[in-house]
Amino acid sequence: MPANNKLCPGEGGEEGAPTISGAGIALVGAQDFRVRQNKVYDNVPAAADSALQGGIVVLSSGSVPGLAPFDPSGEVERNKAKGNEPADLVWDTTGDVDFDRNRCLTSIPEGLCD
Repeated sequence: MPANNKLCPGEGGEEGAPTISGAGIALVGAQDFRVRQNKVYDNVPAAADSALQGGIVVLSSGSVPGLAPFDPSGEVERNKAKGNEPADLVWDTTGDVDFDRNRCLTSIPEGLCD
């Protein structure tokens, strides 16, 4: 998957769409998902205030302004991720998400990479 470094400016305010930049694969409040055997490289945000940043990003929808709160549930397995900022795998630790056999260098929180 090629780098996604473009900027999608938000609408501003608490109810407007957030700024998005630098997310390879983003799952926000997704349930019963399986993200497997992807290659996610070099996603770097063009804006520091981007709501979604990183290689593979898994968040509760409650963390994004204007969305109803749903906690994620699913699997992130056997992916290769490298050179993504702020990390190759990003999870806000909500919901029930299994990270297994992902080859990467960095994760938030630490310990998601094998």
